[in-house]
Amino acid sequence: MIRRKYMVVSAAAALLVALGLLAWMLPRQLAHRIDVVFLGYTNKPGAIATALLLVSNSSSVPLEIRPLIRAGNVVETNGSFEFAPGFVSLTPGGLRRTLAPHQAETFDVSINAFRQPWWTEVAAWPSVSEPLFRRMTRGINPPRLRGWIDRVSPPIGIQWIGHGPITNLIFYSCSPLYCAVNIAL
Repeated sequence: MIRRKYMVVSAAAALLVALGLLAWMLPRQLAHRIDVVFLGYTNKPGAIATALLLVSNSSSVPLEIRPLIRAGNVVETNGSFEFAPGFVSLTPGGLRRTLAPHQAETFDVSINAFRQPWWTEVAAWPSVSEPLFRRMTRGINPPRLRGWIDRVSPPIGIQWIGHGPITNLIFYSCSPLYCAVNIAL
């Protein structure tokens, strides 16, 4: 009876040690949060107008802003590549900047057509090292086991943040009759 009690206690202690070791090896799930805010328009050379976006890092890790565009935002027409209708990208000059935790910075978006609402995306890459559990399991290739490892410790990847649509129309805050009379004059 006493021997059985020691076996149960030692098995429970071994299980607690194994769970503690696993919790220590697994990565901490960090919320990589980027906020994008439209500030307004300004004049810069080379574009009809330049929009200013404020990009702020609300997470606890540094994030690198990269000059990337998803394939879904590019349209191929007769061998030439153009952005999808309404999509504009960040101006690539000076990109690949690193935002420290709780830091904000402005980015330019060159706009050459005011005829339609526009939208943009920001690509952010967390500047953190690969967790110990992922480094230890890097060589495991069977798909079923790899899928389990990716669920337990997801790979570090790019976070895409979209912003828009932003319209260029002027909104009036008056009665329709008053606005119609003043616009006609």
